[in-house]
Amino acid sequence: MRAATPTQSPTSNAQLTLIDQLAKQAGQEIELVDAISQVKNQLILNNLAVRDAELAEGINQHWQNQKQGYLGAIRDLASLAKEPVAITPDETDLTQEIESIITELGKKLIV
Repeated sequence: MRAATPTQSPTSNAQLTLIDQLAKQAGQEIELVDAISQVKNQLILNNLAVRDAELAEGINQHWQNQKQGYLGAIRDLASLAKEPVAITPDETDLTQEIESIITELGKKLIV
C-alpha cells in the first residue's frame, strides 16, 4: 500500500490501490490462462506421440504376422522336398557280357 502524500487525497489513493489490484489480478489471470494453454499443448503433443506409437506398433504387429505367414509357407514348401535317390552305378561291361553269353551259347551248340 502506498502512503498518502500531502498532495493526494485518500480517495485518489484508494483508486490507485484498486487499479494496482486489478492490474495484478489481470496479470495473474493471463499467467494462469497461459499455463492452461501450455498444459493443453503438452497433452496434444503427448496424445500425438502415443497415437504415433500405437500406429507404429500396429504396423509392426501386422508385419510380424505377415512375416510368420511367409515363413510358414516357405517351411511348408521346403517340407515337400524329397530325399535324393542314390543312383546305382552301372558297372557292367556290356561288350564283355555279350561276348560271354555268346561264348556260352556257342559251347552249347557245338557239343
